[in-house]
Amino acid sequence: MTALFYPSFYLEKGLKMVAMLTIFLFYGCVKYTCTDLYPLTQSAPLDDTAGACIDVYGTVFGDILPHSNVTLYRTTHLNYTVVMTTVRTQKPLKWTLVNETSGFVFRCLSVGNYVAVIPASSFNQSVGSPLPYEFDCQNFSLSIAFHGGDSEFLVGVFSILNTSTQNKTDGCSDPFLCPKKKGSLYRRCHQKLL
Repeated sequence: MTALFYPSFYLEKGLKMVAMLTIFLFYGCVKYTCTDLYPLTQSAPLDDTAGACIDVYGTVFGDILPHSNVTLYRTTHLNYTVVMTTVRTQKPLKWTLVNETSGFVFRCLSVGNYVAVIPASSFNQSVGSPLPYEFDCQNFSLSIAFHGGDSEFLVGVFSILNTSTQNKTDGCSDPFLCPKKKGSLYRRCHQKLL
């Protein structure tokens, strides 16, 4: 009787463990997908709270390998040397995956300057930068400062501004608030980003 108890006990426990792991794995894959792109919405609160954030959607130019990592850094300045030093010396703030259509999303970013980075080794032949879609919503806007990189990293540098606290008639002292030509990466606030 003892010989039959141990194998069935371990088999029962093993099956329960496999079932729980399967449920956790399935739940994680369903809940946290990186390949979906939803329309940009005004997800930030109307007031200027510390918790205000927006989702930033973007695309990668060049012959990127699907499911490559895009890392995100916060930068103090929009100067090329400062940006590349930040990429080489600081820890990333977040990371996400590039989907099959070269898209990516960073969830819940607050006002500030950011650098999206992909290693040059993540491309087949032609390389390109990871760039967010620019937009102007009621309270927030996103503008690309520059893109490029070097032989090791491709970068897309951008700023998120809280436009509800900016004086928009100040003679354009801030170049990100000045009227400019809208490029192919510009999206209206509720436009789909596919």
